[in-house]
Amino acid sequence: MVKIYHNIIKDCLKELSDKSFQDRVWTGSSPSEMSSFTEAAEQLYGGTGLHFAYKQDQPVYGEEVDNLLKKLRTTLKGIPINRHPVELVQDEKMIPVRKMAADILNKIEQKEATDRLQNKQA
Repeated sequence: MVKIYHNIIKDCLKELSDKSFQDRVWTGSSPSEMSSFTEAAEQLYGGTGLHFAYKQDQPVYGEEVDNLLKKLRTTLKGIPINRHPVELVQDEKMIPVRKMAADILNKIEQKEATDRLQNKQA
């Protein structure tokens, strides 16, 4: 069974969903913070165990969220990255990426809250 780093997944989804963060950090406007589209996308799948889990057909969050994460991955692969970060942040193709990332993050957080509640009641 593949170890999954859920907090990193949530951090990456937050980054991919937040345009103001992207404007500030991906473009280098904030000297104390640094990241990029490529780092966020690569870490979401490669640095969290998701890639290996899905490669082994290991469910992570359940069918709905896992399918959404796989769809997001396909969408991320369609974003041209060899350009200035400002162009990347402003690209209209980032709009559905941000929406998908926010929706997935919301579903994960709802599932976690439900699981915590059920564990308290058990």
